[in-house]
Amino acid sequence: MKIKYRLSNGKTIEVEVTAEQAEVLIAVQRTAKSNDRKFEKRRAKEASLSYLQSEFGWEPTDESAGIEETLEREERERQDIIRAEMEKRLPDLIAMLTEKQQALVRLHFFENMSLRQIATIYGTDHKNIGKQLQTIYKKLKTFF
Repeated sequence: MKIKYRLSNGKTIEVEVTAEQAEVLIAVQRTAKSNDRKFEKRRAKEASLSYLQSEFGWEPTDESAGIEETLEREERERQDIIRAEMEKRLPDLIAMLTEKQQALVRLHFFENMSLRQIATIYGTDHKNIGKQLQTIYKKLKTFF
């Protein structure tokens, strides 16, 4: 009996075998195919969500939908931490300013006066008040 045998280089050759050898070869090929099918079924099962849930308690999550929300939440938390730290240190930082600078900060940030209103009080231009507040901001930033 002749059987076709595929070599590792891809070529196929015919080989003369006995009937008994052919039966063994056919049985081995059937077993190999059966094992391959069982392996593929097991692999598919293990990749299924129900298997992961039952065996490992894993629950699927839609992480793509929550990434943006998570980033926004983390940014808010970071801003809250910075704000809390600034609120703790702000009185000490303001105390380091001159009396006039402290007054400008109080009028603009705590009494919500516009630059023009403050300029009227000091008898100067609102642009000058804006520059002074920028100087104060830079000074506070170096301390913080």
